[in-house]
Amino acid sequence: MDLLFFPTVNQIIMNTSERVKILLYYFMIPVVLFTLVPATAAAQMFSIGTAGSERITIPEHSLYFGIEPASASYYGSHTFGPADARYDFEGTLYRIRYETNSLQIYGATGSGLSDQNDITFRSLGIQLQGNLNLYTKPTVAWTIPLFASTDYYMMRNSQTANTSAEFSQNRLLFGLGQELVMRPAQTFRLRLKTAARYGVSASSFGASVGTAFAFDQQVRIYLDRLIGPVGINAGFDYSYNRFMTAEDEFKYNLDSITFLIGISF
Repeated sequence: MDLLFFPTVNQIIMNTSERVKILLYYFMIPVVLFTLVPATAAAQMFSIGTAGSERITIPEHSLYFGIEPASASYYGSHTFGPADARYDFEGTLYRIRYETNSLQIYGATGSGLSDQNDITFRSLGIQLQGNLNLYTKPTVAWTIPLFASTDYYMMRNSQTANTSAEFSQNRLLFGLGQELVMRPAQTFRLRLKTAARYGVSASSFGASVGTAFAFDQQVRIYLDRLIGPVGINAGFDYSYNRFMTAEDEFKYNLDSITFLIGISF
């Protein structure tokens, strides 16, 4: 998978010094650009109205609930013994998301994800977003979003809960992407977003630090202000996460698609 401005999966798997150079590079881009881009610009670009008339603005907040078919697959070279825990699974997660133009908070949970050892999954994260506007008109906007995020991922079974064998990763990621927003009518919007992020991943039960990569695609459909200030939203997400941990037994890929329904206000 080749991504503009980001290394491929094969390029990411390299020696430690090269990883440090890439991490510093992706750290500096968002830090510099976040200082240049006002976070409120995207919220104002679709304000509609004429001189002397009431301005109509889009809702600033969205809350979603979703169903998320997901799978985790091990890709490392560790040799697992009969008693060792593996967290490969295919199952369904339940997700909640809160979104604004500059802030996203999200979490997911699922249990009974494997017939062999009853895997439990939890995740929780927060992301800050700034926008570099490339093209802005009353009905269409094209931006480069800039991201800084931190999140927590946990996979475990009844034997490994709260032990060093539990998959428990804390990540700090930075990245950028592309976003296209169209508003052909005052109460209808369509948002398409692609994002790639790279950073560090640290185990909760160890002192070693590895790296992580994330790629996300989002579709949002908004029917704004159907009942007073409240609108109805629908969404579809694809997410790919690669954990390049220092511990070889925790090297997993996580893929998921999410179907979302929510409200805007």
